[in-house]
Amino acid sequence: MPAHSKMSSKAVVAAGAGACMLAMSRGFVAPSAPLSSNRVLSAGAATSATPVSQASAGGVSTFAVGGAALAAGLATASASTSRRVKAKATKAVAVMPRGSVVARQARGGEEDTRVCIPLEELRNTDVEKVGGKSASLGEMISQLSEVGVPVPGGFSTTSFAYKEFLDKGGINEFINDQLSDESIYTDVNKLMQVGKAIRDKIMDTPFQLDFEEELKKQWERVSGGSETFTFAVRSSATAEDLPDASFAGQQETYLNVMGYADMKQKVHLVFASLFTDRAISYRHDRGFEHEKVQLCATCQKMVRSETGSAGVMFSLDTESGFKDVVFVTSAFGLGETVVGGTVNPDEWYVFKPTLEEGKNAIVSRTMGSKKVKMI
Repeated sequence: MPAHSKMSSKAVVAAGAGACMLAMSRGFVAPSAPLSSNRVLSAGAATSATPVSQASAGGVSTFAVGGAALAAGLATASASTSRRVKAKATKAVAVMPRGSVVARQARGGEEDTRVCIPLEELRNTDVEKVGGKSASLGEMISQLSEVGVPVPGGFSTTSFAYKEFLDKGGINEFINDQLSDESIYTDVNKLMQVGKAIRDKIMDTPFQLDFEEELKKQWERVSGGSETFTFAVRSSATAEDLPDASFAGQQETYLNVMGYADMKQKVHLVFASLFTDRAISYRHDRGFEHEKVQLCATCQKMVRSETGSAGVMFSLDTESGFKDVVFVTSAFGLGETVVGGTVNPDEWYVFKPTLEEGKNAIVSRTMGSKKVKMI
């Protein structure tokens, strides 16, 4: 497949850079707007807009679209529009510079000591700085803006900030002491006690002043200082969605976060969630050293979906692994109900080659009950 076709396919079906890039992400398309090929691109690939899901798989994305019209939009995409999208996407990828992020990175191989970084300055090579989720959202903002894909902005705390918090707060020694007893990995009650003790220690330790100042500065930049501006605060680990290990759902995500005080508390809770019982056990079982994993907080503008729908889109058939279809699930409101399995969603299978030709591409559709709506 030519390079431009690959880009188009990745954009339209939300394959992107794989699970790390598109897991736990959403976008919004107004219910009244017709879904042309361009609109499908916005509803699918850039669906990395808002944080809802804790799903993870190869090329998985969650999204929000107006009504339940995604399937119809996919089916009616015109071939000519699809070609224009491909051309724009190819051009955007070829010429998009790293911009200000390069200028602001530490020189001479030194560690970047910033404690918060705007998503607009991040790329998918910055996983060690801000974790997989934040780095991937930054890449999408950079690469897809010229193709008309709206990815809401925000900022991310850094792995440097997390390490400084643990070091200066004296938390590392406490964690190492608590986790030194191997019996906790075979005794569920002990594991629960140790996990709670570590999380309590993290929550009882205040942030450093310089971190709080920068956190508030970034909150004001994105929200304009409005106490009613809503964020999603999401976990972004330096180890997640690896080929041999998936950390999906082990750390926390918080939606509809309003005001600086609430955001600061949720960032604190995200930091503590690196030591949930299941996360501690999983890292131990997989051979990951606890101190080698840092957790960052992705703070991103919420995209409202009260009047629309949200869901999860896989770039392949999750049961057979067949790569030429897109598997879409959707329900009313926020996508958390789909991800958590609390609703029976609508489902579509879309055939990629037919979609590329601008023809009717839906090969299967099933209507779910969708009895619950989360706003």
